[in-house]
Amino acid sequence: MKVYLAQLTHRITKKVIYKCGYVKHQNAAKRFDGDEYKDFDIEILGSINISNPSYDKAVEYCKEIEQYLQKKFPKNFWIENYLGVERGYYDGLSGITEMFILEKGQTKSDVVSLFYKVKDRVDANPKFRM
Repeated sequence: MKVYLAQLTHRITKKVIYKCGYVKHQNAAKRFDGDEYKDFDIEILGSINISNPSYDKAVEYCKEIEQYLQKKFPKNFWIENYLGVERGYYDGLSGITEMFILEKGQTKSDVVSLFYKVKDRVDANPKFRM
């Protein structure tokens, strides 16, 4: 399983949204396969590999890391307002609660740097490697 940080760039407005989450695939980009993300160009900015013989334990660890990242990067916008589309246009878009935009004064580099600090801590912790 992987915890990932992704950048979603809206194909029309070119506005950027970030998303942290986890996926069961080894290739985090598979999370965005399908039509629901057709309006976005997706770039995976980083990923953290989580392995455990117990699938349930691996999911638990991924959720733990995801929750930590959500506290650092809380959802802070309404997607339709931000992208200038009608309300409800993105109803059903999965993973929207894990999306955020940069705060004033925050940079992409800040977000990526914090994600990699978390990755380094996770990689150094044997709890996440079985």
